[in-house]
Amino acid sequence: MTHHQLLTELTRRGLTLALDGTSTLRVGGNTQRLSPTLRDAITAHKRVLLAHVGGDTSTVPPMEEKAPVSAWKARIEDATTFEALETICAEALAAFHDGHIDQASCEGIATACIEQSRTIPPAIPEMLLSEFARAGDWARVHSEILNEEIAFAADNADVHAIPEGTMVYCAAELARLNGVEPEQLKSIHRVKKVFDGEVVERNDSEPLT
Repeated sequence: MTHHQLLTELTRRGLTLALDGTSTLRVGGNTQRLSPTLRDAITAHKRVLLAHVGGDTSTVPPMEEKAPVSAWKARIEDATTFEALETICAEALAAFHDGHIDQASCEGIATACIEQSRTIPPAIPEMLLSEFARAGDWARVHSEILNEEIAFAADNADVHAIPEGTMVYCAAELARLNGVEPEQLKSIHRVKKVFDGEVVERNDSEPLT
């Protein structure tokens, strides 16, 4: 990670750097967002960061990013998460402010990021149940009603990837349990756990697994 990339990532996380004396850097903002990797990067680039924060640009290396917009778009096409696209946009904006790319290029990069974002499937919490059913994925959740961690799995998910001992509810089961009362859900869960079964039908008096 270059010092420019480090500064961009700190900004994206809402963190700032300030001088504390002449040889110490102080991080501002929610420091819980400061990962061990970023801490190590700050230490590695401390001399340059001290000069940058102190306004001594004569000792700050120029930004390494001088690649054409096509190189940015190659990175965009390889991005598979919204976080990766956000980072690219932040770096492009920083490059524009530093005079390394013009406004049209910066806008072109932003447009390409928006277009690429449309190819990224939504996160599981944002999916409709019908979308999740065929997403091929699973998620671990903590149920307040059951007071334990369980797994929600798409109907085509690889359940062998789910940690052993975790109770799994597939999308089809979730659809059958829609609107169930908390006490009935607890009862169904206990029976499912005992028989290691699947909810195939539901009625108000005798849930089947």
